[in-house]
Amino acid sequence: MTGVREFCDRHGILLIFDEIQVGFARTGKWFCCEHWGVMPDIMTVGKGFSSGYLPLSGVITTPAIADAFSQPGAELRTASR
Repeated sequence: MTGVREFCDRHGILLIFDEIQVGFARTGKWFCCEHWGVMPDIMTVGKGFSSGYLPLSGVITTPAIADAFSQPGAELRTASR
């Protein structure tokens, strides 16, 4: 995983980890990526928020990515029907 992180940094690629199944201490650490000491740019989390009782999830990002979405007109929106 450290090699993947280095590759992404070298080529300007965002590293995204899907921690929905393995996050919130299911692997012995709070997040699975901690086993390798690798910090992703974007991490998805889920089931641990509500113990699987509600369809609740979230996205965690680095400050630089979060700041890009805090600019006026750059918000994430869902398509209206």
